[in-house]
Amino acid sequence: MSNNNLITLHPYTLDGWGRVVFKGDNGKFYKTVELGDETFLNWPRKKQLELMQSLHTTSRSGGEPDYPCWDDQKFTLAE
Repeated sequence: MSNNNLITLHPYTLDGWGRVVFKGDNGKFYKTVELGDETFLNWPRKKQLELMQSLHTTSRSGGEPDYPCWDDQKFTLAE
């Protein structure tokens, strides 16, 4: 993690509901509450970032979304 608290997110998997799950470079999992699909990595960057506006914390990759976190943290999506 960088020194300015920017968390880089790496697409990790889709959960059973079709929500995109990310793993941060801080070792924590995050997921969207809006539905994505397996083509997420091929979406235009703008569409990827729009989906990430619904990012929530989660305790594990298959866990339920917990708390909204976009306003609490600064995230970037790995290239």
